[in-house]
Amino acid sequence: MLYEAGDIIINQGDKPDCFYIIVGGQFSVIHHVKGSEEVRLARLGQGEVFGEMGILTETRRSADVRADTNVTLL
Repeated sequence: MLYEAGDIIINQGDKPDCFYIIVGGQFSVIHHVKGSEEVRLARLGQGEVFGEMGILTETRRSADVRADTNVTLL
């Protein structure tokens, strides 16, 4: 899958349906708190995975994952 810089791949609060492996590019993991700015929790890059915790724990997504660059995912 290909995404462009600025695309949101996972939205905080959504139900989990898959996880991703980063083939190339950079991502920010962002948490939104009511009445506050977004808080960047992590930066992810090639070879890392995201989205697995929601599937393993069967809980809603706890943060957004946004593409910082053009990216490729599996």
